[in-house]
Amino acid sequence: MRKLRIGMLVVDANDHSSFQHRDHSRRSPVLHTAIHNLLDGLRARDEIEVEVIYGAQDAVDGDDRWEGSLHYVPVAYKPMPVPGIGGPFLARTLALLRYVRKSKPDIIHAQGTERESGLVAALTTFPSVITLHGNMTEIARSLNAGLFSYFGLASALERFALGRVSGAHCISSYTRDCVQHRAPRTWIIPNAVSPCYFDIHPKNCGSPHVVCIAGISEWKNPILLIKASAKLHAEFPDAQVHVYGACDEAHPYGRAFLDAIAKHPWCVFHGQCSTDILLTALKDATCAVLPSKQENFGLALAEAMAAGIPCIGSDTGGIPDVITDQITGLLFPSGDADALADRLIEIHRDRQQAEKMAAAGKEDASKRFTAGAVADAHIKMYREIAHA
Repeated sequence: MRKLRIGMLVVDANDHSSFQHRDHSRRSPVLHTAIHNLLDGLRARDEIEVEVIYGAQDAVDGDDRWEGSLHYVPVAYKPMPVPGIGGPFLARTLALLRYVRKSKPDIIHAQGTERESGLVAALTTFPSVITLHGNMTEIARSLNAGLFSYFGLASALERFALGRVSGAHCISSYTRDCVQHRAPRTWIIPNAVSPCYFDIHPKNCGSPHVVCIAGISEWKNPILLIKASAKLHAEFPDAQVHVYGACDEAHPYGRAFLDAIAKHPWCVFHGQCSTDILLTALKDATCAVLPSKQENFGLALAEAMAAGIPCIGSDTGGIPDVITDQITGLLFPSGDADALADRLIEIHRDRQQAEKMAAAGKEDASKRFTAGAVADAHIKMYREIAHA
């Protein structure tokens, strides 16, 4: 069978000053964790070749390289004389379009709609698919975002792109339900979890040690966990809550979150941390919580499941695709602090039940969220697009 050539359009965090997860100590492209995990699964596959294509103002020697089946391709551009982010955005879009039309891959795979990747996929004539890591339209709706706000513009860009590609890769059934009336075709494939999370052996310490790994934002809603923790602390005076994630102190929600932390001394905020620190945090955890208002998937919960940590998540978006309530974790009604408090107490009162759910979660994660399983599903999707 002939090798399929996939042109995967990504956005390098190191090329965007606004990206919180940029890391200039790492070789470009620096991507969302889920994309790196997918590429790890595709790297050793002989039946495909993947060009990982991204805009780069300052590419260095060695950025254009092969790693197994992956060919990383930085595409040079110079920002156009347009105010704000429009200049770099338009320049990257045009540069990537020119490269793709010259390279002529069998399939274009755009990672995300909120930047130029989805737009480029929509403007090419090649078979194409867009992965929806964040459902911009639903986030904009949940935040009542204005038309010319970041999420308002991202929502408009998403709607434009989805109607002009071959299909949408959805990371949960929730995402599919949101976009299937816009996209010609949909596939549900979950995000992959890095192998390092499956290698964790929790310490199972006695006192409640709650971990929340989430960006400090209104839709991730970590303030809800801080409020709910008061009830847990009243029953377990040694309880601790540890929150890891980037926080914009200038944003009203960021300020409100830091104020809430200051008023609850058993809660600790660690800021944005490396993977090694997060792995250590999960080793100490008695449970992991994701209290989101809006969530496409919930990778932090999938990682905690892989680590064998009992999980609690809100019943919103794609989280119920990750957690099966009372079997691989616990769900609570989104936005209900009292219900979250009750779940926190429940999971720490009955440690035997918690350990049973943790074991079931780890087994489920090993079947659905490994890089190999997710890569298999992607290759099947690519074949279906090519045959269509």
